[in-house]
Amino acid sequence: MARHPIPAHPVVDEGWRRRFEGFVPADIQLEGPLTPGARALEPRYYTLGHDSDWSAECHPLEVGLALPDPRWLDCLFGPQGLVCGDAVIGLALEWGSDSSARRGMGDVVRYRLGGSDPAGCSLRVYLGPGSVRGTVVFDLVLFVLQPGVPREDEGHLANTSGFRLGSLAAVWRVVVDGDGSLFPIVQEPGSVDGPLWEYRKDWDEPDVDPFDEDHVRLVVYDGHPDFRVLKGSDESPFDTPLFRQVLGCWLALLFEDLERDAPDVWNRIVADEDAGFEPGSIAAAARYLSRTGGIDHATLALRVKTSLAWVDRAVRPARRTG
Repeated sequence: MARHPIPAHPVVDEGWRRRFEGFVPADIQLEGPLTPGARALEPRYYTLGHDSDWSAECHPLEVGLALPDPRWLDCLFGPQGLVCGDAVIGLALEWGSDSSARRGMGDVVRYRLGGSDPAGCSLRVYLGPGSVRGTVVFDLVLFVLQPGVPREDEGHLANTSGFRLGSLAAVWRVVVDGDGSLFPIVQEPGSVDGPLWEYRKDWDEPDVDPFDEDHVRLVVYDGHPDFRVLKGSDESPFDTPLFRQVLGCWLALLFEDLERDAPDVWNRIVADEDAGFEPGSIAAAARYLSRTGGIDHATLALRVKTSLAWVDRAVRPARRTG
């Protein structure tokens, strides 16, 4: 019988992650030579480009995670842990972008039992200009660098160099393009006789599926004769009264769609208590937008009216003053 090259070692499961909750910070640092204008819309979910000329096409992005005294990782070593007592493990921020069809890993920090700096360590990722678009997901991963020599009571532990032990925390999501907009907006050719814009969705589980252009989006058609009126100037694109009206209607359609096609999820969206949605999911974004905008869902007319009013107030306020 053929043997699998990697044995079924214990890995980081939900129980381990709960033990680490108080040690892994909830926030990452988003920096660069030009300030990217990051804003946390909810825990572990960021958009860029607020009050800044930063763009994913033209500017790099530096992502950091500061870990305090990492001796809380000592419990991973030895018979009751995941690796041998003399092993060396690696920690890194892994990143992936479905829209860019790219993934990678940042700087690797080495850690061995009792050999860390109590001052802590920092994990870094550098993303060059034009390297990613859409939503980038960052994951704090743990793997075996040097397996060590198993003692008699450590034979069941991970002892293969490069073996991935799992994720230490929930992921972080960063929307890197869209001029600071939370909204997934896609530009397509269209035609002169077609519509100016369209609401389009491809979600299956809105409480899990990410709020990005792969699952729900506002499609604007640049072949329509009124597209230039919608877009406005190239220096400040999509900052026009017409676009704000379109975006408000699109938002109302999103709410309507969720209430009709996912009633159980919708009830959690409008509930007062914490809904517990996956960070960065469609439902989490809808809950944030509904609560932040004070949207009235009593009737369709009120939903559209309050969505339009909030979008008109909220979208790019810094560029509309003066």
